[in-house]
Amino acid sequence: MVQTITKRKPKSRQNSHRVAAIVICLVLLVVVGAGAIIFLNRDRIFNTEKTSSNEQSTNSEEQIDEKHEEAKAEKKAEEKREAEKGSVNQYEGENPNSLETITGVVSFAGSEGASVSVRIMLDQMLGSSGSCNFTLTHTSGAKLSQTVTTEAGPSATFCIYSVPSSNVAAGHWQITTKVTASGKEGTINGEMDI
Repeated sequence: MVQTITKRKPKSRQNSHRVAAIVICLVLLVVVGAGAIIFLNRDRIFNTEKTSSNEQSTNSEEQIDEKHEEAKAEKKAEEKREAEKGSVNQYEGENPNSLETITGVVSFAGSEGASVSVRIMLDQMLGSSGSCNFTLTHTSGAKLSQTVTTEAGPSATFCIYSVPSSNVAAGHWQITTKVTASGKEGTINGEMDI
């Protein structure tokens, strides 16, 4: 007689599969339950957030209004001080408007598209009553000259010189600008490479 032997799964494997299935079911039940609670209370949750957002927005607007009013008051006080002083507010050094000579700096010198430009920013407020005589001298000795009127900006006076790039040779250039205005004179020097 031949006996057939059948293998049975050990009980521990069967139990571990059952435990895993129960754990998965419990986790799914918790997730679904939490989702249902959030869904049912969504109005209360989102209204609270909207209310706190509206309160923050109102507080921000009030703070902005307060800062705006403070800035206005400070500006008025500054204007009053300026009117009492009768001069331009200077942050350091002496008032350049009271100097005997005109001073300034080359604020830009170089190519701009199809032209070469030189901009001088003057330290004094001269308006458009002055003149600026630009002289550009190349290392080869070539010179370009032009006289322009000063241009008044909101906080400074400028001299602006511009020529087509085709008139300016490549290389190193010395910039000499003689400014005359309001009975004063000054020379501003600089250099540029094209």
